[in-house]
Amino acid sequence: MKWIATTWLWIRRFICFLFAAFLAGGAGLTVWRYFHGDVPLSNVFYSLAAVGVAAWFVWLGVYGASTGSSGLFIVDAEASKQMHNTRKRRYGWRW
Repeated sequence: MKWIATTWLWIRRFICFLFAAFLAGGAGLTVWRYFHGDVPLSNVFYSLAAVGVAAWFVWLGVYGASTGSSGLFIVDAEASKQMHNTRKRRYGWRW
């Protein structure tokens, strides 16, 4: 069972970190193109939103998503950290 959990962890991290890198890279490219006069300022504001979503995907890759007791698809940060720490102890993960 440990190998299934570890494999899922690495797949989840790979997908989330890759998507976050694409979002952050696209945002950086948009800001760079703004300074060269190729895109309007409104696109830079959209890029800030993309950076926020990228940060959320990094969080999701590291800790996963736990709804806690609230349900309703609202990610509970503390419940996610607790669940991650429980799985670290259960499966012997160091990270």
